[in-house]
Amino acid sequence: MKKQYIHTLFISILLTTISLYKGLANEHTPLLEDIIKYSAEELLNTGNRYLRENSVDTALMYYIALAGKYTPSLNSRDKNYAIQGYVKTGNIYYEQNIYHTALDFYFKALRICESEGFKTWLPQLYINTGNIYRKFKDYEKVGDCYQKGLIIAQETENREMEWKLLINLVGYSCINIPDSTGIVNARKYHEQAKQLLLPSDTLQRYYNLFNEGYIYYCEKNYDSAAVYYKKVLDFAVNNGMEPMYISSSSSALAFLYEDLEQYDRALEYHLFSNETVQHEDSRSEITMLSLFNLSVIYEKTGDDNRSLFYRNQYLNLSDSLLNIMEFNRVKNMQMVYEMDKINQKIDSLNAEKEKNEIKIRKQTVVLYFVSTGLCFIITLLVITWIQKQKLQSAYIGLFDRNIEILESDRINRNVRAEYERKLELEKAKTLQLQDELKQLGHKAAERKTVHDEKSETDASKHCMLTSEQKTKLLHDINNVMDNTLEYCNCEFNQNRLATLIGSNTKYVSLIINEIYSKNFRAYINEYRIKEASRRLMNSADYGHYTITAIAESVGFKSPTTFIATFKKITGINPSIWQKIAQSR
Repeated sequence: MKKQYIHTLFISILLTTISLYKGLANEHTPLLEDIIKYSAEELLNTGNRYLRENSVDTALMYYIALAGKYTPSLNSRDKNYAIQGYVKTGNIYYEQNIYHTALDFYFKALRICESEGFKTWLPQLYINTGNIYRKFKDYEKVGDCYQKGLIIAQETENREMEWKLLINLVGYSCINIPDSTGIVNARKYHEQAKQLLLPSDTLQRYYNLFNEGYIYYCEKNYDSAAVYYKKVLDFAVNNGMEPMYISSSSSALAFLYEDLEQYDRALEYHLFSNETVQHEDSRSEITMLSLFNLSVIYEKTGDDNRSLFYRNQYLNLSDSLLNIMEFNRVKNMQMVYEMDKINQKIDSLNAEKEKNEIKIRKQTVVLYFVSTGLCFIITLLVITWIQKQKLQSAYIGLFDRNIEILESDRINRNVRAEYERKLELEKAKTLQLQDELKQLGHKAAERKTVHDEKSETDASKHCMLTSEQKTKLLHDINNVMDNTLEYCNCEFNQNRLATLIGSNTKYVSLIINEIYSKNFRAYINEYRIKEASRRLMNSADYGHYTITAIAESVGFKSPTTFIATFKKITGINPSIWQKIAQSR
């Protein structure tokens, strides 16, 4: 169980590549009032410079100031800088093992990125938050964070972050998903990672080999796992990779041979791992774990003296690191307290600065409107009054012309008279033709008759109505429309009109189209609008009617259709028509 835990820890260190905290530099801290005056870009660049110089305290102050600059009103570039302030602040707290504070800054950055639509930083933030949850052993949230980050990395085509998330998911699947499902998922993520092309070819090839061996190891296919672990160890040594990678590969082989109870070979690789990390840093956490592993393997081989020797070294280094971590913890508590105060002061200064800027902007706007608003309002009022007078005159002119049309109705009468005159002429011509036929010989008359029958057949096909029939239909239609209010019924249609005059809809439509050059709906709507116009002027009988009621009384089902049709025919809205009529 301990071996599995240590193996997992080595994999965790390998996948996340977390550097050990080296300490904080002591130097003069700039005044906060000076820092707050920096632009977002200056804060980021200065913080990065201090971090490169290992002046973590000072860098942290600049990063916190940068994060505190965020407001929804910032431009897009400065918002991006502020997000980096949150991320870099969280990274520093993470490296100092202040995980709750780091998580708080990561969450703030996540909320900003999601609300502002900045997807660039989301994959990295999900990796960071997932790694913290792994520290807390909340593995369900670990997997959730890695999955979310992977989806966004694929959407944004961020291949480097996609690869990192896939690598993390390989280790997570093997360790935390039970049964064979975890292995299947790990294999899937591993294959996806192999397909990606990255600038860092050395690191990608290393992980391709290591994860291949690790998956075989989890499947208990030890022979295949050993082949790949040896390949990755040789690869790391031959390419001069950092001792951490070499040590991790060597330790993986050692654990594999322990499972096979080949303790001599396991000891060989544990010793090599210890030698590698001792050469890098004899007081690191990885060195401490390497000493513990040697103590365990010597115990298994029955060499109690060496087992005790390495256990004592492990305990001494553990106590030493614990003391350092405790010292740093106390120091970090003070730093967190101070940074909280700084953060509060930064927020206060930012709020005051923004308040002053808003006040200045408001005063500028007020001054501008005071200097130009009066002229604008006066001009607008004059233009409005002139336009209103012109519009009123136009409405009155339209009203008067429509009144004349209603009173005389001369247009329709002229059209009807002209059509009846044409019909009379056609009738006279027909009678004259008949007289001429009688005077011709029988044979000529017969030919003429045949010719006339053909002409009449053609005419019948074209018109289907004689002049007398058309005249009668027109008279009957006009009688219904002029002497009744049938058209005011909302159900009135061509069928109803045809029934009233004893004809059919085809002939009714033909007469209306031929005489008035319009369809039945337009023809009926003109009658209805004329009647509505009369009722809008009739205050005695219809003064208490609303526009909607007037519309319904003349046959319109929809007030909207009535208003649009009224305006199309008269040029005036019905409410304006009523108002002009009442004023007279």
